[in-house]
Formats: sequence, C-alpha cells, structure tokens
Amino acid sequence: MGKGLLGHWGLVPPQPTLVPPQPAPFWNYTATEVIDLAYDLVEKSDAVYESVFSQPGEPTLDNYLWPLIHNDQETDLLWNQLIFLRNVSPDPAVREASLTSSAIMDQWIANITSKYNLYTNFEHIWTQYKDDDKFKKENYELYRYMEKDAAFYNQNKRVLSNSEWRELGLVSKKIGANSLQFSINLGEETEYIAFTEEELAGVSPLVLEQFEKIVEDGVKKLKVTFKYPDIGPVLRTATNPETRRRAYVADQNRVAANEQLLFETLDLRRQMAHLRGYKNYAEYNLRNKMAKNEETVMTFLTDLVDRLLPIGANDLEVLRRKKAEDYKSKNLTFDGEFYAWDNFYYTNKLLQEKYKADPEEMAKYFPLQSVIDGMLSIYQTLFRLKFVEVTDVQKKNVWHEDVKQFAVWNIDDEARPKFQGWIYFDLHPRDGKYSHAANFGIVSAFRKRDGSQSYPVTVLVCNLSKPTPARPALLRPGEVTTLFHELGHGIHHLVANNKLASHNALGSVPWDFVEAPSQMLEYWTSRSDVLTMLSKHYETGDKIPPALLDAWFSSAGLGSGLYYLGQLRLGLFDMYVHTREYHGLQVRKLWNDLRREISLSNSQNYTSTGYNTFGHLMAGYAAGYYGYLWSQVFAADMYQTKFKSNPFNSTVGRQYRDTVLAPGGLYDMTDNLRKFLGRDPNNIAFLRGLGFNATSLSQLWQVESAESVLLPRSDFSEAFII
Repeated sequence: MGKGLLGHWGLVPPQPTLVPPQPAPFWNYTATEVIDLAYDLVEKSDAVYESVFSQPGEPTLDNYLWPLIHNDQETDLLWNQLIFLRNVSPDPAVREASLTSSAIMDQWIANITSKYNLYTNFEHIWTQYKDDDKFKKENYELYRYMEKDAAFYNQNKRVLSNSEWRELGLVSKKIGANSLQFSINLGEETEYIAFTEEELAGVSPLVLEQFEKIVEDGVKKLKVTFKYPDIGPVLRTATNPETRRRAYVADQNRVAANEQLLFETLDLRRQMAHLRGYKNYAEYNLRNKMAKNEETVMTFLTDLVDRLLPIGANDLEVLRRKKAEDYKSKNLTFDGEFYAWDNFYYTNKLLQEKYKADPEEMAKYFPLQSVIDGMLSIYQTLFRLKFVEVTDVQKKNVWHEDVKQFAVWNIDDEARPKFQGWIYFDLHPRDGKYSHAANFGIVSAFRKRDGSQSYPVTVLVCNLSKPTPARPALLRPGEVTTLFHELGHGIHHLVANNKLASHNALGSVPWDFVEAPSQMLEYWTSRSDVLTMLSKHYETGDKIPPALLDAWFSSAGLGSGLYYLGQLRLGLFDMYVHTREYHGLQVRKLWNDLRREISLSNSQNYTSTGYNTFGHLMAGYAAGYYGYLWSQVFAADMYQTKFKSNPFNSTVGRQYRDTVLAPGGLYDMTDNLRKFLGRDPNNIAFLRGLGFNATSLSQLWQVESAESVLLPRSDFSEAFII
C-alpha cells in the first residue's frame, strides 16, 4: 500500500468558506405544526389544480403540465419530511401526527383523482408529442417524463367502467392504509424477552451492559429487545440452548397484529390486479422491472435453489457435527437434531474455534467514528465528494441528538467545490424508531422554475450497536458492511443530476437494479486493505492484526449456502403469494413449509409467523424481493470488472458516478451498464461468487468447488432471524 494512496484517503479538511447555497431543512416541528403544515400543502396544491383546470382552452405544456410538475417538485420536501418523521421522531405525538399527515396526503390524492380528469388532459398533450422526434431529441427529459406517465395511465389491460374505477380507488386506498399500519406496528413495537444473567451465560459483558435492567416477578432480569444489536448476540453466544430457543421462537412470532393486515392485503392486491386486467399481482408489478415477467423470475430463483440445496445441506451437516462435538465435550446426550436456534450459535462457535474468527473481538477494532471517517474518505476518493459535518449546535438542525448532519460537496474541481446536497446519519436503535436499515430520499434534486438548482436531501437510518457509558459504539463486520451499503444508496440519490426530480428519485430506477450500487460497495468491506484502514482499537488505537483478518476471510464461505437459501426462500414466498391463490392460514403454512424445504430449518413443532416482520412484503418489494439477488448479478459484474484490481481508482469511480448513478432513472439501465462496462453485463462473476463455474452464458450451472465464495461477506444472522 503506497504512501500516495494513503494520501488520497485523507479527508479534505472542512473549509469555513464553504457555505451551502441551500440551507438544511428544519426538522423540529411540533405535532400540531405537522398537521397544520399538511393542510397548508393541501390548500396550496388545491389552488394550483383549480387554476389549471378552470382555465379556458385546450391543455398545453405551459398551462397544464409544467404547473403540475412545479407544484409536485416544490411541495415534495415538506410532504416527505412530515411523512418521514413517523420513522424517527423521539416524540410519540409527532410520530402520530406524521401518520395523520400521511393520511391527509392519501386523501388529497384520492380527491384530486376523482375530481379532475387527469388522464384526458394528459393524453391530449401526449398525443401531440409522442411521435415528434425533434421534440424528443431537444426535450428528452420532458419526453421521458410524459412517456412514463403515459405508461402509468395506460397500465390497465382493459377499459374500466366508472364503477370499476371507484372500486379500484377504494382497493388501492385500503392497500395503502394496511401497508401504513403494518409499518406503524413494526416501528412502534416495544416487545422484548427477559432473561436472568445466568440464563445469558456466554454473552459478552460488552453486550450485557447495553441491556436494560428490570424486575419481573421479583426476579432481577435483563431486557432483550428484538432489535438486532440485542437479539443477535443472544442467539449467537448464549450457551444455554433453552435461552436460544425462547429468544428465537419469540422473535419469530412478534407483532401479531400484522398477520391479518398481510392476509387482507394479499387478497386486495389480487383483486386490484384482476380489475386492471392482469392475471395476478406479480404480472402487474413486474411489467416495468428488468426481469419483466413471472417466468423469468421463477426460473432465476428455482435454478439457484436446485444448485444451492446440496451446498446448504453440507453447511447444515458441518454445523450438526459441531453440535454433536459440543454435546460430547459437555457429557450431554445429543438427539441428532439440529434446530433453527442452533444455527447462529454453532456458526459462531465454528468461527471462533475452527477459524479463530470472533466478530465480537473484531468489533473492538471498529469504533463507529473511525469507520465513518474511513468510509467517507474512501467515498470521497471514488466519487469526488467531500462530506463536511455540521457540528456547530447553532447551525445543526436534527430530529434527535444522536443524528449526524453533513453538507456534501462535489470536488471534481477542488479549487471550486460545488454543493451537492444534505445527508443525515441516524444510526442507533431507540423506541419508536424504524427498526431496520434503510435510506430515505427526502427530496431529489431538480431545476427550479427560475432556472436555479434545488439540492437533494437524503437520510441513512440504521440500528447499529449502541455506545455505553464505558465504551463507544463498536461495529461487528456485518454492521460495517451495512453502513457501506446504505451510504451507497445515499450517494446514488445525492449525485443524480437531471433537471426533473422524478428522474432523480431512487424509485425511478428499475426496482430489481436499485440495490446493485449499494451491493457493489459491500465488496470494499471484504478486503483486508480496507478493513485495516477503517480499524482503530477503541482502547489502544491499534490497527486490527493481520492474523485476525486472515481468520475472518478464511471463514468467508461458512454458512453461505444456508444464507442464500434463506434469501431464496424469501424471494419464493414473495412470488408464490403474489402469483397463486393463498389465503389466510394457507399463507402461514406456505411460510413454514418453505422454511423447512428451502431454508432447511428445523423448528420442532414451533410455528413461525415471521412474515409479520417481513416489511419488504408490504412496501416497495412486493413481488420484487427477488431483486436483492437479481441486482447482485450487476453488482458482482461491476466490481469484478472495474474495481477489483484497484478499488480506489478515482478515474473509474468518477466514470461509474457519471454513467451509472448520475443519470438516475432517465435512461435504460442496461444501456448505462453497457457504457460503463464496455460490453453487455453478464452473470459470470455472480455465479463464480456462489461457487459455480460459468465461463459463458450458456454454461450457467456447472458446479465448481463450493469453497470459492467471492461475494461480499455477510452477517448471516439477519437471514436466520427472519
């Protein structure tokens, strides 16, 4: 590692002269203000629509389309702020008001849709321009905007009667309400399981000190929530199998109120698809994805299952033998069974005893701030972006004291940095907060009506290990990967630079590609040079020893078959419930059958309702969860082709930024990839990463050694908990 490379890694010091041209958003609204502002937005938008539809003459670009585009862009920031607060505000009243604001917006959309003939007016304009090649060439962004709108308006395979339109509106509204309530139930969940300290034998003192002390029935216990920093270490390290069983079964059956919401929503989606003229919801939802249809998705998933089942069975046998060895050493009788709650524990024992790789020991070398500093330095080198944290309490405006706020600058020309936007990091769990990891795009970049630039605002929400009074937050390797992944989404949102916001939103990208940029950046955390650079022991300041990294990477294939089978099981469940007639308790049976048959999970006679916390199913990933694996094809191809030989090449990083990320959803994504790679994308790197040989696209499934797993190292715990 050369000295020059280390120089590139150094963060450019904050410069007092860098004053963002757009102030950061205000966040500290009261509950009353949240609702009042929502009604203000409705009033403002109503006035725009009334003005547009009351004017005489035919609709045109200038008197119809542009006023509506401007209104959407100018109100997006505040609308999305108000709705976002339900995920992060520490004030229950504000979270409740945020939910109300979401309902106000939904009702306004329903009113506008029923009051005005949006389709007829739009169609009148689109008819004038859709075959105008000169207009398309000179106004491509606007043309694409109209082209996408036309596809949206024409997504029905048959003409609906007025009564069917009303029915469709009611069904869509109910689906939205159910999805919102499902999310609320997840976010507001306060369930926990309590154990005595003796029952938690084996759990690290560093972890025990983060648990709240409570008294149950006169007995002192420790409160273990189902947020990952709590439940994960218990499943991974508690030596008492009964403790692990109780924790696992409780985690698999929480948020019971979500079950009926899911059952009803699946029926409603089926009804909605039929009204639109589609045979099922998957056919309707896949029409704009890269995969295009159910057959392609099912072939992709089932082929992987067939090839990975033998590898997963071998993984399971390795773990079962480890359990037998453990029981023998303790003079315990082993019944030969390997249970779901054993998975986490014996994977961890193999890591520690066979590979000498201990995630808890490694965490001591990854204090959060050191990881953030190093990660931002790497992304600065790659993408020519400088992150300047706002630390002045007079200038900082956030919704919780833990939140970090950064102004982001483009430094292609270091002498003249250009403001890129605002990004926030909300990284630790707390009551009422969104309980997983996600990037929330609050507002996308756009060109204002006066020609000036409006800048994006994006938020990383994670639930990483918490600090304690005795030490800073320490990240296990999987959490380091999570942080790199989510910031990948944030970068994608920040650098999209079209004139219209609708092309810059992450939602404008095909949903089975949207994870690829973030998944590609996970590869950086599978490199010893990167992890060494990020490391700094929280007590001594030492870099992580090479022997510890070697041990970690030598275990890279451990459990990978079971991990990917877990992902495939979720993808298949998602596709089955959106293509077949599963109702009510049939859904529960399907979930448990797939856990047993695909994930190879033995839970004795305990039934899981883990779909109650499968938030993707009630959000943008319905009939789309396969996209997590589908997009890994592109992530692997981009990394192996362009970055593996030099992951700090700023020339390649800038090319990637400008050809794959910056166009957002404006152009065909395959064309963007072709331009970046210099050829058509292929799945060779992905298949080799799974341990298969694929020297050509026609030679997809020749099994090679299952030892060579090149995909980024994951923290398998999350797959086992789901």
